[in-house]
Amino acid sequence: MKTETNTSTNKKKNKDHLNELEKDRKKLNADIAVLVTELEQDQTIYIEKAKDYENIYIIRPQMLIAFLSLY
Repeated sequence: MKTETNTSTNKKKNKDHLNELEKDRKKLNADIAVLVTELEQDQTIYIEKAKDYENIYIIRPQMLIAFLSLY
């Protein structure tokens, strides 16, 4: 899970974490990886497939249970 305060000076984006998540997914031989994030609050994503990454999903915390029920 990734989060930061509104007053944070180092504003990270979801894409900053996707490479590491992909490495972990492959290392653990997992079918999918999920980035639960509160970053980029200006975007209206709830559940989104990460572009350019196989089987990585970006979701908001409030959608975690709904997402898990799909799998």
